Amino acid sequence: MSEIVDPTSPNFDPHSQPITIFYRDGTNLTLTLSDFNTANQAALAYCSIFAAQIGACLILLAIVGLLTSREKRRTLLFACNILALVTVIFRSFLAMEFYLGPFYDTYRFMSGDYYDIPSGARYTQIASTMGSLLLKSVVQFSLILQLRVVYGSSPKLNLAMTLGTSVIAMAAIALFFKVTVDSAKKIMEPAVGVYSGDWTYPAAKAMFAVSICIFCLIFVIKLGYAIRRRRILGLRAFGPLQIIFTVGCQTMVIPAAFSLADSIVEIDGLSSLTPTLVAIFLPLSSMWAAAQVEAPAP
Repeated sequence: MSEIVDPTSPNFDPHSQPITIFYRDGTNLTLTLSDFNTANQAALAYCSIFAAQIGACLILLAIVGLLTSREKRRTLLFACNILALVTVIFRSFLAMEFYLGPFYDTYRFMSGDYYDIPSGARYTQIASTMGSLLLKSVVQFSLILQLRVVYGSSPKLNLAMTLGTSVIAMAAIALFFKVTVDSAKKIMEPAVGVYSGDWTYPAAKAMFAVSICIFCLIFVIKLGYAIRRRRILGLRAFGPLQIIFTVGCQTMVIPAAFSLADSIVEIDGLSSLTPTLVAIFLPLSSMWAAAQVEAPAP
């Protein structure tokens, strides 16, 4: 039964007045205008976050394409960085389609009745989850390559670091792979079940946060050691590797902070920002290092 509302009552609030939605079987659900406003605001917030990611990656793609030399474009690290940026754009467009497509239809979203969702919309959302998995995988691989560049002068330590970080990265990706599979199964259910993730999703986010923080710590330790050695030797100017250390530390601190926050608190859209920030920041250190190398000596 719908709630009886008296518009003439002094306590009547037109901004939160009830609205009745009827299901296919004749039963009904009573919501308020405030519920619709909250849903619309959430959709706008998410779309704004994804649109900002698309714009940032498109700008960086143009900058990287213009400033990177032909020799650097042939490296595996450059290919991974470009793939990460392209994947962010691909994932963001698909994620926005959730809020602009059939899934966010007013009746379907507010009532939870997804029985007549078109197959194309379901496949699009599965592709979106797969895009997120691909992005996290590429980011982890790029970080490992960056680490190998930073520790290239110490072969034994390089190997140990590579093996250790690879194990952590594979654990995080394996958990996200399970999340992707389980989410796809829920999306393909006739009623489109809500994927809670059980323990898997929080564990995947925590493991990804751990991996980002470990990479950040490794870069910071290496930077501190490099600065100390250069002071002892009386060197002031920074070379390309020192620039990679410096920018790598600076650019990894921000994603590390976001990843920790995402694993502790629930903030709308925060989980999508961590891998995007890494994908955006990774090419910066290489670009700065290349610019310093190619700059004429004073």
